Amino acid sequence: MLRNVKVKATIAEMRRERLEQEDLDKTDVLQKYKAIAFADITDFIDFTQVESESTETSVEYNPDGSKKSEKTEVVPYTYTKFSMHHSEEIDGTLITELSKGKDGMFKVKLADKMAALAFLAKYTDLLNENELKRLREEKVKVDIAKTRSETKGNGITTASAVDLSKLTTEELRELAARNKR
Repeated sequence: MLRNVKVKATIAEMRRERLEQEDLDKTDVLQKYKAIAFADITDFIDFTQVESESTETSVEYNPDGSKKSEKTEVVPYTYTKFSMHHSEEIDGTLITELSKGKDGMFKVKLADKMAALAFLAKYTDLLNENELKRLREEKVKVDIAKTRSETKGNGITTASAVDLSKLTTEELRELAARNKR
């Protein structure tokens, strides 16, 4: 269907109209990829070392169960405090997940920096063909390691599966060949 020149032209026109409606152009898209690629967690969160102290009490007992002695001691310690910047100070479009764990700790996940860097490298012809091939091979290795960790080596997925939809046919064949070994 995409071989039909009229269909291609219609699709291209629809895309252009949509981009115009959304007031979006290539520069905006490129700028967003740059923002993702070079985002720094400190743009969102402040890390502060806090000095504090706790009181520890130890009690010794006699053989009959009565209290022999009690010792109270102040023990200094340091911890790291995390605080998120106010929402008006950050670009929330770069945050893909914000959640609170069972332990009460907040988790902040930023958009995929490596995907954005790969896009920018390809867009700017930063990498030659050998470097692109090496980058793809590394991605395949990471995907394999991730799959193995999620399946615990038994082939049964215990977590979400790895998204292979963005791999080329060549990369999928390479992945399949490596999994046969």
